[in-house]
Amino acid sequence: MFRSIIAVPGLPGAGHRLSSTKSSVSVPVRMHPSAIIAILAIAIVFSVLGLSNPAGSQEAAAAVRPDIDGITADVYYLASDELEGRLAGSPGAELAAEYIAERFSSLGLVPADTIDGDYNQEFEITTAVSLGDGNRLAITTSAGALEPCVEQGYIPLCMSADGTVEGEVVFAGYGITAPEYGWDDYEKVDAGGRIVFCLRSEPRQDDPESIFNGVYPTQYAGIRWKAQNAADHGAIGLILATGPINIPEGQEDKLISLGEGIGFGESTIPVIQIDQATAEFLWSGMGAPLGMFQGEMNRHMMAVGMPIEGVTVLLTVNLEKELATTWNVAGILPGSDEILKDEYVIIGAHYDHIGWGDFASKYQGEERQIHNGADDNASGTAGVLELARMFASQPRSPARSILFICFTAEEIGGLGSIAYMSSPLVPLERTSAMINMDMIGRVSAGEDGSLFCTIQGLGSAKEWSEIVPDVTPDGLVSLILSPDPIGGSDYIQFMPGGVPVLNFFSGLHDDYHQPTDDADRINYAGMVSIVEAVYEIASEVSGYAHMLTRAQPEEPVPASGDADSGITYEVYLGTVPDFARTEGGFWIAGVREGSPAEEGGLMPGDQILKLGGYDVSDIYNYTWALGQFKPGDTVEIVVMRDGEELTLTVTFAARE
Repeated sequence: MFRSIIAVPGLPGAGHRLSSTKSSVSVPVRMHPSAIIAILAIAIVFSVLGLSNPAGSQEAAAAVRPDIDGITADVYYLASDELEGRLAGSPGAELAAEYIAERFSSLGLVPADTIDGDYNQEFEITTAVSLGDGNRLAITTSAGALEPCVEQGYIPLCMSADGTVEGEVVFAGYGITAPEYGWDDYEKVDAGGRIVFCLRSEPRQDDPESIFNGVYPTQYAGIRWKAQNAADHGAIGLILATGPINIPEGQEDKLISLGEGIGFGESTIPVIQIDQATAEFLWSGMGAPLGMFQGEMNRHMMAVGMPIEGVTVLLTVNLEKELATTWNVAGILPGSDEILKDEYVIIGAHYDHIGWGDFASKYQGEERQIHNGADDNASGTAGVLELARMFASQPRSPARSILFICFTAEEIGGLGSIAYMSSPLVPLERTSAMINMDMIGRVSAGEDGSLFCTIQGLGSAKEWSEIVPDVTPDGLVSLILSPDPIGGSDYIQFMPGGVPVLNFFSGLHDDYHQPTDDADRINYAGMVSIVEAVYEIASEVSGYAHMLTRAQPEEPVPASGDADSGITYEVYLGTVPDFARTEGGFWIAGVREGSPAEEGGLMPGDQILKLGGYDVSDIYNYTWALGQFKPGDTVEIVVMRDGEELTLTVTFAARE
């Protein structure tokens, strides 16, 4: 017997890849010469008869395994101090984007941005907010006046509009209008031309029996949503306070930091938070303490709206905001089937983190430190890069095309995936599934001692129960299957577009959003298991006989009380956003052929100021306004075109 090298295309196990440094590697084995001749004969027969493995088959999926060395190297680079925590819009994030794009290029992926011909989907975000001159809050009651100091008694929120407003004050409970829960804090109060005072969060936020999705806050807890709802009801300003009964005993109420929630878009009205002392002064003429009133609201689950008699407020907000350019990075592996190649499977993860921890950090130390985000989410990004290598190294591509995408700005409100959904790089109606990985690097043992990873979103497609296994292919990691899409990661944004989703998540840990989330704490063997599971699932979806059947899972819920669940609309207009222009409305870069936008007369360069009566200041309340309508609704759109304000009429179609 002697040592030989064989690689037979089309046979199970042929060309098994062992290293990420070469485009193809053959496997050394010991075989008798007669066996080699027999295998070569079989290969010739397969070639002549065209019997090579079909793309996407389990045999093809078994032909390549994840490379633990390559995964490790990717995590160590992405989570290195050189990248300074990869905060969206920072030089470190730009280095990460270049690293990802270079890898996609080396693998031969096709740039997904057909307009610019590169791998980057570019847009602008707010990266820093500071107080300008003249911020002021003056409260006048029948008992006297109070002017608290900014950053002590109150704080403007980063998504606030600039300007000065003055008027009477009305109380609007939790500031929620939620027909599906039978709740409307504005039902019995007229907020038009007035300043609204309301509480943060939502009723019974810690009660599993709460109608608002139990202990998991809904979109209505989000500050951006409360601000939009107040503006929708005609308010000229919004004052928020933490409900007294929501402050744990022995703890002080803390104002939201000025930079918290950067990137969540802009409100059309000034928005501030006040501390408990200021709230008590504003409320002092109501006859009962605010905490007692909140307790009664919660006990009876009663929406409340009413004037606060004798109180007026003068409010001036002036914020200075810094903008930066950032990018999603995306490449396409074209499918091999002449028909199915026009359908897509998306594999994604966000590559940004929180930089030096100036927001969203759990770190309590005094010395500023880099938050490298090895698990969150260098791990998921490395998973995307490895999966791209695995699929690209196959002798034949899967039947359907695969879009590999690494999102930016997830940590500041899922802005990367919002940007994608506003201008999809591949048609949503031809996207069979979106598979996301967010924090897959800390696979650990459960109570029974076995390793586990959670997969969220099983309820989004009828076929997931057939496709998704309950253990990774190597048997190392148990897969906990959850039908509900819990969490605030990028996959959530795809659900309103009707795309079936999965999210792989190995769980929270003590290093989450801490400087200690470093590469040396990653379970790389566990990562390999998860990546291989994603590979098999994506392989099956890419070769499935039909696109997955879209189901409607439970309402997605964000991860924290002030998170926002993103866009939720079912109408189609056909505008392409201009991410290079963000000031004063929603700017149109293009209009899709045959769309309601084109039929209604919208044109590239138009600046949308109003949509169906709703003010539009940016892409975020533009998409919010879309969510207020149904297919078939006819509305007026006010646009600015060449300095002239025009009113157009459009009829929404259904989003496919």
